[in-house]
Amino acid sequence: MNCPICQFTNLKGDEITCPNCNSDLQFLNQIRITSESVRKERLLIILISIALLLSVASTIFLYVKARSIIDAAYGEIIQLRADNAAMRNTISELNLKLSNTTLLQVDNKDLEEKDTKISIKPEGATEYIVLEGDNLWKIAIKFYGDGFKFSKIETDNKIADPSVIVVGTTLIINKNN
Repeated sequence: MNCPICQFTNLKGDEITCPNCNSDLQFLNQIRITSESVRKERLLIILISIALLLSVASTIFLYVKARSIIDAAYGEIIQLRADNAAMRNTISELNLKLSNTTLLQVDNKDLEEKDTKISIKPEGATEYIVLEGDNLWKIAIKFYGDGFKFSKIETDNKIADPSVIVVGTTLIINKNN
């Protein structure tokens, strides 16, 4: 450090007077101490700012990454639901074909053995083809006037899952019993 008055060099940092010109150096020491503490505070503020920016950036990155994972999983869930509905429809169609095939086989066997005519649908029953938007409740109201009779249609037609009926399926509506 140099004396600001006489430019004497080799001053020690803690001297209060200049050995060359006897000038008071206490103010110089205060400035030096103050400037060091200001530098430390600025450095601390810079470090805290950098840490804050890094934490905000990492939070945004993690949010974007998590959001993309959630969106991908949601897409897979939607696809699985669609696949599940398609499988249920296929199973219902197969069950209906199987039940109709079984009835026909029984009919043919009975005809051969007894030589009598057997009808698939009971006398007085009506055939109804399922339309888009139909459900068993609506069909029961249409034919019986009571939606709670949907279980009769379900039983008469051997429907495995009453919440899934396939458009185009022929249902037997038996009004006699």
